[in-house]
Amino acid sequence: MTGVSYITDQQGKKTHLVLDLSIKHQKEILALLEELEDIASVKNANIEDAIPLSEVKQFIISQGVSEETLSAIPTDV
Repeated sequence: MTGVSYITDQQGKKTHLVLDLSIKHQKEILALLEELEDIASVKNANIEDAIPLSEVKQFIISQGVSEETLSAIPTDV
């Protein structure tokens, strides 16, 4: 992505992010900020409301989708 630079420490570990806020990089910066917002939303999601994948698969099968179609979906997600 253009418009993004990193500052690293002596060991080469990225420690800072520098964003070029000029107009020419506006789309890239907005995309990055949207991605960060999505990540924050997932981290803040209430895990108690989550439905196990196995239950979701069983529901989909009960709606007429074949198990063979669902076999491509990993069960250890």
